[in-house]
Amino acid sequence: MSGKALALTERDRGILRDVARFGVMSRAQLMRAQWFASKTRANARLKQLVGSEHLAVRRQPVPLGGPRSLYLPGRLLAEGHETRTRFLDASDLFVAHQLGLVDIALAFERGVEVVRWLGDKELSGLALGLVPDAYLEYVIEGLTFCAFVEYDRGTETLLRIERKVRAYLNVAQSGRFERTFHRKFFRVLLVADTAGRLRTLSQAVGRLTDRVVRLTRLVDLVSAGPFASIWTRPGHADPEPLTRS
Repeated sequence: MSGKALALTERDRGILRDVARFGVMSRAQLMRAQWFASKTRANARLKQLVGSEHLAVRRQPVPLGGPRSLYLPGRLLAEGHETRTRFLDASDLFVAHQLGLVDIALAFERGVEVVRWLGDKELSGLALGLVPDAYLEYVIEGLTFCAFVEYDRGTETLLRIERKVRAYLNVAQSGRFERTFHRKFFRVLLVADTAGRLRTLSQAVGRLTDRVVRLTRLVDLVSAGPFASIWTRPGHADPEPLTRS
């Protein structure tokens, strides 16, 4: 262990599991996952986990101030080698997109029992006709609900968005979803960064359907939680909760 041995606590193991499953996380996200209660303790322990090579670190430019540290699986996590390489070599845009998906996952996990979360790598081999950003299943009052997640940072054309929505509609109507996931129904949760982009997406998707898809902003999802009245139907402006049928 190169003289860098560190006795791991149960909290450390939880941190390593979360970083391994998402691929990359910020300190703020690890705190939101309730692994730390203070920045000081977080900084100190994360520094030790990086020093012991259980975690690796990548610097991410931010609009204000200096770069922030992002945490990836370290060299001592053998199963994390491919993930570490993927995120160390990836562009800043790709990493920012992944961090947004982590924010979405944590928002759901804080508000409800999430029984399944699949990322794009796990979904790419399912022959759905598209590769979603993520898929989750969550339980409310004993009932399991399913949703595909799309995080839009404004870099994709509306034509590409429309093609993706058509592909989701085909997945639903063809029975491919039920055959693949052994569930009957799903929603597509389309999450954007700004109100302006959200309106544009709503209008574009609304030309195809006002069912299946629900839209919201990432900041609202993180601050209010997934079951607040923050979602809109395509082509509609009135917010409603995700639990409305």
